[in-house]
Amino acid sequence: AKTVQKDSSSATSYLLKIIADIGWDFDIEGALAELERSDCYDGWQKELRYFFYRYEEFLSKQTKKQIDESEWIQIWKTNPNNSIEHILPQSRTLRCWKGISESKHAKYKNRLGNLVLLAPRLNSEAGNKCFKDKQNVYNRARLLALDDLTSKNEWTIKAIEERTAKLIEFAREQWRDLEV
Repeated sequence: AKTVQKDSSSATSYLLKIIADIGWDFDIEGALAELERSDCYDGWQKELRYFFYRYEEFLSKQTKKQIDESEWIQIWKTNPNNSIEHILPQSRTLRCWKGISESKHAKYKNRLGNLVLLAPRLNSEAGNKCFKDKQNVYNRARLLALDDLTSKNEWTIKAIEERTAKLIEFAREQWRDLEV
């Protein structure tokens, strides 16, 4: 940052090269592969909040809809654990995870595609309910990232994988390697 600020009158291409050189050995594909299969809940709560805010900004531009800042103010001012919502619940209740083994539950519950953010009051209300019971809460949340969830009939492992892939593609576009 000091170098960029000191050389701020330099050509944009030179400054982009300086920035690209910082991350030359951290390729985006490796990071995305890790993100796709990682536990995105435990130890990643603050980063998850940032990630989903960037996703909300992206959706806002794409749909030409305004971000509901009042929802985000509530999300930002609380402990991240109080705003991260598991679409399929963290606890393995038979009714919600019907037909899903304990090992699959452990593998998918904290995947990126199974997580959303909600204002704390709505997150508490959603709790450990099943997907169909949470949709009313999601409708009231006024977050663009929830729009695609409200039209689904069920939330399955396949849905988690599809949403994870969609979010990974968003990340690829947002943080792709600089081309200089």
